[in-house]
Amino acid sequence: MATESQNHVDIRKELKSVLNTKLDFTASFSFKQHFPLAPNPSLSVQEIGTIGLPLSQRDADAIKSVAEQAPFGMGERTVVDKSVRDTWEVDAKLVNFRNPHWALFMTQAVRSVCETLGVNYAASERRCDLYKMLLYETGSHFLPHVDTEKADGMFATIIVVLPSEFTGGDAHLSHGSLSTVYDSSKDSSWQTTVLAWYTDVTHEIKPIESGYRLALAYNLIHTKQSLRPALSKNEKFSSQVKETLISWNERAKAGLPTPNKILYLLDHMYSRANLRASALKGADDHKIALLELVAKELDFHLGFANIACHLQGAGDDDGPRHKSWGYDHDSDDDEVGFMEIYEREVRVEEFVDLDGIRIARELDFDEKHETIPYNLVADIEAGPYDDQQYEGYMGNGAGSLERWYRRTVLVLWPDAKDCEVRFSGDYFAYALERFGNSNLSESSRDEIINHLIANVHKNPSAVWEAVGDFALDKEDIDLWIRCVKACGAGNGLSVFKTEDIIQALDVLAFDKVKSSLEFLLQEDKSNQRRYDMLTALKEWATTICPEEQESVLPWIEEQFHTFLRSLKAPTKGEQVLLVELCVDRGGIEFFRDNIFCQIDNQSDGDFLMSLAIQLFTNKQLPPSETKTTMIRELLTSSILRVKFEVTPPKSQTSHILPSWSRIPQAKSEDSPDPLFVTVQNVILTCHTLGLKDLEDLVLERLSAIIENPLDSDSRRRTERIVLPSLDLIFGHETAIRAESIVNLEKILRLVVDAYLTATSPTILSFNQKNMHTLLHSLTLLNTGELFFTSVLPKLSQVPPDTMGLASAFRELYDCQSRFTPPEGYSGISVPTVVDSLVAKYVKIAPARSDEQILQVFHEFLNIKADTGIVSYLNARIFTQTQQVVQTLERIITSLRPLINKYGADALAPVCRGIMMYWVLTVLGKKPDLDAASVLATTGIKQWTCTCAQCNQTKNFLNHKPDRALSLARIGAPLRKHLEQQIGHFAYSMATYDTIRTTPQGLTITKTDRLWKPQRWQAAQTKGLALLQRMSTDEDELTRLLGENYDTVTSVLRGTKRKEAPVDLPNPPVAGPLTGTSTAATRPTKKRKIIPDPSTVIDLTSD
Repeated sequence: MATESQNHVDIRKELKSVLNTKLDFTASFSFKQHFPLAPNPSLSVQEIGTIGLPLSQRDADAIKSVAEQAPFGMGERTVVDKSVRDTWEVDAKLVNFRNPHWALFMTQAVRSVCETLGVNYAASERRCDLYKMLLYETGSHFLPHVDTEKADGMFATIIVVLPSEFTGGDAHLSHGSLSTVYDSSKDSSWQTTVLAWYTDVTHEIKPIESGYRLALAYNLIHTKQSLRPALSKNEKFSSQVKETLISWNERAKAGLPTPNKILYLLDHMYSRANLRASALKGADDHKIALLELVAKELDFHLGFANIACHLQGAGDDDGPRHKSWGYDHDSDDDEVGFMEIYEREVRVEEFVDLDGIRIARELDFDEKHETIPYNLVADIEAGPYDDQQYEGYMGNGAGSLERWYRRTVLVLWPDAKDCEVRFSGDYFAYALERFGNSNLSESSRDEIINHLIANVHKNPSAVWEAVGDFALDKEDIDLWIRCVKACGAGNGLSVFKTEDIIQALDVLAFDKVKSSLEFLLQEDKSNQRRYDMLTALKEWATTICPEEQESVLPWIEEQFHTFLRSLKAPTKGEQVLLVELCVDRGGIEFFRDNIFCQIDNQSDGDFLMSLAIQLFTNKQLPPSETKTTMIRELLTSSILRVKFEVTPPKSQTSHILPSWSRIPQAKSEDSPDPLFVTVQNVILTCHTLGLKDLEDLVLERLSAIIENPLDSDSRRRTERIVLPSLDLIFGHETAIRAESIVNLEKILRLVVDAYLTATSPTILSFNQKNMHTLLHSLTLLNTGELFFTSVLPKLSQVPPDTMGLASAFRELYDCQSRFTPPEGYSGISVPTVVDSLVAKYVKIAPARSDEQILQVFHEFLNIKADTGIVSYLNARIFTQTQQVVQTLERIITSLRPLINKYGADALAPVCRGIMMYWVLTVLGKKPDLDAASVLATTGIKQWTCTCAQCNQTKNFLNHKPDRALSLARIGAPLRKHLEQQIGHFAYSMATYDTIRTTPQGLTITKTDRLWKPQRWQAAQTKGLALLQRMSTDEDELTRLLGENYDTVTSVLRGTKRKEAPVDLPNPPVAGPLTGTSTAATRPTKKRKIIPDPSTVIDLTSD
């Protein structure tokens, strides 16, 4: 039995006191000794031969000829950087010792090193392998670092400094709070010095000030894998450990709180390769050797793990500093620290046993109860770091700083917690797997059962399948009931299969099982599962003997009554069950008196709506006033309770286009708004169930989501939710109930404010369907007051960059006759607002493609806005500086269908505008001489050379309207030939420039004297062809061109006008394609393309 004192002992505190006891053991982390009488090793290097000692300049130069610059490890890379390490190295395989006494000297040196480092030399063999020969010259150094373990079992480094004259080169060593400096330069010419240190000791070789330092680097390696015997018994230490471990076991057996394990911080850090007892160093070796003896006796386990701490944050630095990658280039006083830590990650990795065999990749731990020291992580971070990455001073503050700390811990745990510790977070899965082992002892099985039931929340189904089946096989009623209540708590019947329960009833006593079944029926949250279980029990009862039925059937009926009086919040799909219960137990009145009162306040709106539909469609419940009332009550509750949750716009980078952009913004929400889908279901349900009056409740709820004028998202909700909902409710109505008008007017006032008002930074936009819905809904109010006093003023004030203006003026034009102004109204009129919208649309109407241009024509023609077409041509088409001629050609070709649809009078403004633009701008004033006359004045007819290039050039000059001809890569001889021919026969018609490529080319450019008449004649011919495409009927052409008919036809056909010549205006000033050229304000009557004829420009020939 545990004593009172044992029950109250703090296991961690007691272990801390014992493990921190200083043992009768002395050791150092490093070693230094001079050996004046050390033998000359008779050093020989391949390709050089014998090296004399003390080292001479000649031999030093010879060594350098075969040596390499020594690298160093940086993370997973090996790099050469002389600012970090400046040393020459020669590989061990090139070095030989011809003096046989040297091996004996090294054996004695290793023994001395082991004794100083606290290594039991006699207990197991050590091997000392030559690694490199190192040569330090003046300036050579190695910044602070920790040696990597070059071989499995390596635990220390030995440096043998051979006789060579030098100064400087002190070795600075530190381990934790301890540090020392070794000077090996004194008397270095005639004595050998041996230095050694553990591999986790930080050390630095200061720069050599003069001479050469020649050294041999050895790896000191453990060769046995077992734990070494202790150097002494330390009986007091062992006794205290034993007493504490006994208390630990006793407390655990008594059910008192104890740690699962203890993590004890060791003095030294061990790599994964040396993470085993046989590689321990100094006091760690000695202490764990003693501890293992006691642990084995008391069924405790020992292991090791490495703890890694990673810190990320901002450095605390006020001045410039360069990057540091684990090497501190500056003095300790200039050490950068953390100004702020952003993230800390701590992991215990590579959990192994004493032989280094992995137990787990990671180990969970509880720092509050399982570590020595108590603040393990803080103590580690207070010590030296192992690696660092620092951005350095960033000009206005310190950069980011990262540090890594790595230490090794001893893990100590009792055998009773072996599985939990070994499997850590995975122990539950391991216990489930192990439970199926038929060879488990009774105590082990009980331990696993207790663990599984205590952690049943992790997987109740798996626990029931394992423990429940076991209890049933063993007919262990107590364990079965215990498992049912553990697995069913909060889960009810969801964990269990019906056949499991029926099988238990067949095997175990019903009287003992029924309380567990009542518990499961009460715990279960599903009405359907409870009903199905009771139905299955009722069916099972028919298979038992009559005597048993006498007690079982009344119990089942009682449970049915309890079930009907304690319905849980219904879930999706249970509406069918509830209606079936009504049919089976008294009809719609049973629903009213027993079901509705229980579920009304527990159900969400979607379920109530589904239940209303289920009642409506059930043919076994005949129509009645009660049924109608219940359906109305359900649907009313549904509308009031259904979640009108407004989802925010999709999170994305907003790209608001500037007002001058002609590119429509891409819509980020192509799919219906989730809330609209919900509202749509409600509205359609009202229609289906014949309860349209309940749509007034829908209007009230919709009003609530847009009633806040300060909510910047109100317009989006109006556009995507409210207006589509109004279309569903009123889209096909011509009149509505008087009671609905109040709610409709309320919501329409909110809609008008939200939909027709621009809010920064969003560009206002309309679409035809929503605009139609808004205006149609306004007509149902039987008054034009809201339309005239709010809608028209707001539409007249929309910004000029509003998208969808065409939808707005089209719908407004179509519905204007349906609104009657209020008595005494003297405000803005519909035609005025339409004109205003058209004028704004002209400035942003698309004109990038023929399809867009023709669509704009359609928009204006549909509302008879001929002046809009004139403004559009002047502002958006004629201002194009590129491809305007080609654009006009394609437009004229496409006008025929429009003329057929809308008539010649409607298309007259378009036709007059385009053809007059052609005459005034494309053609322009006719040159004094035609092309033939110009050519007659030259000697081109005497140009008789018929080479391909000359023929091409003559054809270009005689017949082509193009301004320039490029003859690429014809070569210098042909270039010179053409230049000579042009100079002789066409010097007044063309100039030429060399194209400086290889081979050379030539560009020939017509002079204005020839090009202008040729261009004018080509434009005249093309214009005439366009006129014929417009119409071949002269009467129709007269209607299309109107008062400009004579001007256009006389110029294009080359005939004299019938009337006096008319002054032609200057052509429009061209602007950039996507610029902001301003169209004239639309006049109140038709605008003529041709202004007052005050100046005569004769475009015809005499």
